[in-house]
Amino acid sequence: APVPARSIRIIVAPNSSFVLETQLDTRLPGNFSGNVTIRSNDPINPKLLIPASASIIDISPPTVENITNITAIVNANKPVAISALISDNSQVKNATLFFEINKILNSAVMNLTSGNLSAGIYKSLIPPTSIPANVSYFIEAIDAANSKVRTQNFSFETSTPPVISNISFTPKFPNINQDINVSAIVT
Repeated sequence: APVPARSIRIIVAPNSSFVLETQLDTRLPGNFSGNVTIRSNDPINPKLLIPASASIIDISPPTVENITNITAIVNANKPVAISALISDNSQVKNATLFFEINKILNSAVMNLTSGNLSAGIYKSLIPPTSIPANVSYFIEAIDAANSKVRTQNFSFETSTPPVISNISFTPKFPNINQDINVSAIVT
């Protein structure tokens, strides 16, 4: 992008005109204002200030896609990683993972792990539930204009792994091709 000129010299003949075009960076929403100053050799009006203003409005919320969708029962003693591709026509201001464990709502910041603020992979963790639980989650993303999007709910179950104890087998010293009886307590 060209560097904006702060001062340019233009000579305009009497009774003629000149069109001055300006450019505004529209990547980020906001209100912008300034003045165009015209200096002339007119002794009555040697300086003329023309106010200029613009508003860049972002009405498009971010998009969230490729969200981790857990379809299996998860070990209750381990955290669950959730990621998503979040993009926006300006920039993503923040992304939050909301998760509900047994009807208690929590949240965690999603961190940008690759890409940039316009389009990147965001990740966060749902902590271990420690006991069997029903977990649901969704993602909320907000852009530079505070436009917000919330994804659909996803859900999964956690369970504690079984404990196997008192393992025994007979005979203690089997022969080749001999059947072995194995017993254990699984809780």
